[in-house]
Amino acid sequence: MYLRPRCGLIQGVVVDLAPLDRRTGRLGASGLHVEMLGGFVVRIDGRDVTEALVGRSRTVFQYLLLAGTPVPRDVLIDVCWPEFDVERGRNNLNVAITGIRRALGYRGIVRHRGGAYRIDPDIETWIDVVAFTALLQAAHRIDGDQAEGAIALYRQAVALYRGELLPEARYSEWAEPRRRFLVHAHLDAVKRLASLCRDEGNLFEAAWAAQLGLLVDDLDEELVESWLQTLADRRAGRQLHAALRTYSDRLEEELGVRPSDRLLALAAESRRAS
Repeated sequence: MYLRPRCGLIQGVVVDLAPLDRRTGRLGASGLHVEMLGGFVVRIDGRDVTEALVGRSRTVFQYLLLAGTPVPRDVLIDVCWPEFDVERGRNNLNVAITGIRRALGYRGIVRHRGGAYRIDPDIETWIDVVAFTALLQAAHRIDGDQAEGAIALYRQAVALYRGELLPEARYSEWAEPRRRFLVHAHLDAVKRLASLCRDEGNLFEAAWAAQLGLLVDDLDEELVESWLQTLADRRAGRQLHAALRTYSDRLEEELGVRPSDRLLALAAESRRAS
């Protein structure tokens, strides 16, 4: 992977955060900065070139960024021009690559070798998708042993996730597997953040994390239970029962079922405690 970012130390875990200026060794505007979660933004050396990337140049660039390794010419052609024959596909790919180089003002941004293309591995590059995944991997490594450090990492990852991957390419089949993975990874991070915060007695952030997840999937029982448990811990019985009624109505409306016995027992215990 060609991500070469600044490193942060959180509870003894080194985490890649943002690109450095190679000339000064400090965080700066040089290099390639790409956001793909919740929208698409590209800056090179601090210059926004998002709108300069158009048509298939934009698609090829996005595909290469997410691949992170050399991509064979035929794969790119199949993704962007599946209906074209080999010769016409190659011509169109050459035009698209030229468009990328022109948009970024840097001919070496796309390297070609042995019939495969890749983003220049030597340019300082930060991609939110890669940073998000790295933060989750670091969190998983210490989850269970270092709660404070894991919370900090999950918190950063959740903050990076501003929405689904490349919403402008929502109906592109090539992006769908990664999009689904990131959606599930984000929900898992929110659940762990809520659980760890509740265990640490940080009920405010636990409630915030659970509600954040419910904005994505309001029928996820694990998130609902986390939210209700947080309300129970706060002795907010009235709010708990109102939330359970809302969830129950949604379950009935969408799936024709009732809340699990586990959730009903939680509500009953809260009622007795109050």
